Amino acid sequence: MRDADAFLVKVQPGVAPAAVQKLIDGQYGVRRRLTIQPNAAVKAQAVAGATQAFDLPDDDYSVTLIERLAAHTGP
Repeated sequence: MRDADAFLVKVQPGVAPAAVQKLIDGQYGVRRRLTIQPNAAVKAQAVAGATQAFDLPDDDYSVTLIERLAAHTGP
């Protein structure tokens, strides 16, 4: 896959996401120049970027809107 820019990896219940992150980073991170982030960090960056880009006020409506947009990226 030469044109993929993101992969979603879901871990099985009981498996530590940090352990999977470390395994993927160790095997592919440097060689493939990967940036590995948990979904919560991706969502936080999306919220921060949208807030900054659109200069949305920090009220209930904008937070709800951003949360709904971020929910499309998965759990």
